[in-house]
Amino acid sequence: SIWYSTSRFMAVASFPQYAGHSRALIHQRIFPDGEQPPVAGGAHLAEQRARLESEPPKTAEEIEERVTAIEKVLESMKHYEQELSKMRKDADARDRQQKEIRVRAAKTKAEYDAVKLEYDKEYADDTVKLKNLRARAEAEEKKTDPADLEKYKSIKAHVTPPMAKMMNNQCSGCFMALPLGTLRDLKSGEHMVTCDNCGRILYAKDE
Repeated sequence: SIWYSTSRFMAVASFPQYAGHSRALIHQRIFPDGEQPPVAGGAHLAEQRARLESEPPKTAEEIEERVTAIEKVLESMKHYEQELSKMRKDADARDRQQKEIRVRAAKTKAEYDAVKLEYDKEYADDTVKLKNLRARAEAEEKKTDPADLEKYKSIKAHVTPPMAKMMNNQCSGCFMALPLGTLRDLKSGEHMVTCDNCGRILYAKDE
């Protein structure tokens, strides 16, 4: 590893008797078994190696100087590798986040499509029902006396709902007691009867 290679270089520096050894011997001491200096150091580490091969150190001071220079390069390499590792982790985290967003988006789209399909069906069914109700209302309107119809529309414009049941001899709209005359007219069913208090159209409760 990088730090193991450095420790071996420093071991060589600890023994002045190595000063003056041949270039091949010093290289063998630092990088045995034909090893090469770590590639990650780039040009700076290659420069130090080239200097070692072309100008092998001859004294302990020179070896210490070389070791210090390589230590600086390796420290920079360590920093860059840490930054690179952090960038890779950040990139992996962003990739996972994007995948999760895409999955959620696809799920939401599927849920939206299902809800919209159900809504469209209900809307179509309700449209048909509304059309049928409107047709029935128009048919009933044609059967109704025009004067009564106009009176109904006039009452509806002022009070809602415009009709109320008679319950316990009271108007269920305003809960006022109905006069005997109004009760008789309502029970006879001969004509439209309204509440004297609120004006709603009255109808008798089904027995």
